[in-house]
Amino acid sequence: CDFYVDRLDDAFPCGPSGYARAYGRPYCEYFLDLLPALSPLGQAWLSRTLPCLQNALLPFLQPLTAPRNCREIHDTAFATHPTCYTQTGNSLCALDLPDLAIILSVLEKRDLLNRDGRRQIAKVMRQCLHEARQPERARTLLVLTLKHGLQNPAVKAVQICQGLFGS
Repeated sequence: CDFYVDRLDDAFPCGPSGYARAYGRPYCEYFLDLLPALSPLGQAWLSRTLPCLQNALLPFLQPLTAPRNCREIHDTAFATHPTCYTQTGNSLCALDLPDLAIILSVLEKRDLLNRDGRRQIAKVMRQCLHEARQPERARTLLVLTLKHGLQNPAVKAVQICQGLFGS
């Protein structure tokens, strides 16, 4: 998890509210804390997903592909999350419900409810529908997300479903 501060933020400092310090490193640490609670499949998913998330940001450490600004780091990181969460042969969509519930339990409400969070949820659910061709998997992911404590689940469910099935 040190990658986010020691390498990414060191190479391109964005401060305490930048992606590396406010999101990348904290969530990496939250997820690592979950490792013992996950099944072997969940542990394997996590041990492959965390490096994927970091590797997606490695180009920013190269002079020719350095980010233009902190927003670019943020946007690129968030854009790669769904792909890393649903890698071929290592997809969140294949995890059992207890693992899904444990993984979702670390997500902060503000991160689920903001525009980036809703987009990620919609992309992951779309991929789950595509992978399993079983709408109940995506529905289950949506229900678990909503049960995680969203303040107005009806409104958020509509927004997430619009993201899933609409634009």
